[in-house]
Amino acid sequence: FRQAWEKRSASSAERTALNRRELSSIEKLVGGLIDRIADANDSQLIRAYEARLVNLQREKAILVEKIENSHKLSRSIFLF
Repeated sequence: FRQAWEKRSASSAERTALNRRELSSIEKLVGGLIDRIADANDSQLIRAYEARLVNLQREKAILVEKIENSHKLSRSIFLF
């Protein structure tokens, strides 16, 4: 049982690390889009950038929640 639990815990840690890397990538994309919006003159282009920014913010919120939940799960594992 302990081996299975440790394997699952390691898998969870790998998922959390992956989510953190993806979060970092999204944050870089958001920064780039904000710069593009600031430099853009075409209103249609600005709307397209803003729509992409909204989608990235949603993805970011989901990843933050997954990361936070993985920490809660990790702490509850050690309580047993």
